[in-house]
Amino acid sequence: MRFLILFVFIATAMPGQASIQTLNPSSPVALNKMVLLDVRAIGLCLDSSVSGARCLPARTFYSKEYGLASFHHVNWALGTLGLSENDDLLVFADNEADRDAVAGLLFLAGQLKVSRWAGEMKQLQTLLGADSGQPRGVTRTHVYAGTTRDKFIALTQEIPTLQQTGWILSSAQPSSETVRANTIVTAGSPMMAIAVFARLLANGHQTLKVVIDKAALEHRSNNKIYVWPIFWLILAAMLLTFVLWKKRETTDRH
Repeated sequence: MRFLILFVFIATAMPGQASIQTLNPSSPVALNKMVLLDVRAIGLCLDSSVSGARCLPARTFYSKEYGLASFHHVNWALGTLGLSENDDLLVFADNEADRDAVAGLLFLAGQLKVSRWAGEMKQLQTLLGADSGQPRGVTRTHVYAGTTRDKFIALTQEIPTLQQTGWILSSAQPSSETVRANTIVTAGSPMMAIAVFARLLANGHQTLKVVIDKAALEHRSNNKIYVWPIFWLILAAMLLTFVLWKKRETTDRH
């Protein structure tokens, strides 16, 4: 009997599988107890958002070249917004890709509870009221201490080894109906890949990994065509041809 009681206690004490939840206006949850994150552009958030929402633009986490910030910098940014890894977060935006990318990044950073809002922002405003969003500070007001969920992360250099053990690389955007178990999600940029990963995770898929460094076989930085060096090379070749032609013409006259 003691062993049965101990087993039940351990089973109930163990946390469930981590995932991302999807909420909408009909979801039976206490929205006013959640921390709201508006991940639209900062101007839009400050102009009009949901009462109590904090501004965390998706653009915070990637560079102009679409490279993803390190988790050290991600954690710093979350700390400047006063977020705790134990908060129950609800992410919303007009753009689904931004919403899902930030939700997925928070999940990877170790956030305990992450939900994404499937309805419109106006519906949240109706439920909770409208107000200006709260921007993050320059310094941290809380040391964000989430534990990175490494088992969901893959680096480009790890892909060949993972494929040898049965993992499948997907550079498309698989739907939740077509995705197979042991899928490595990749896309045109890390944030795009994380957005796809978040949608699949929210739909119940757990055996996933997402590539977060280069994240794409067709990464933008690999597709750049450097026009100016080619232009100067052609110009130099034309100039050299002209000089040689003039030299030959002068020689022929003599």
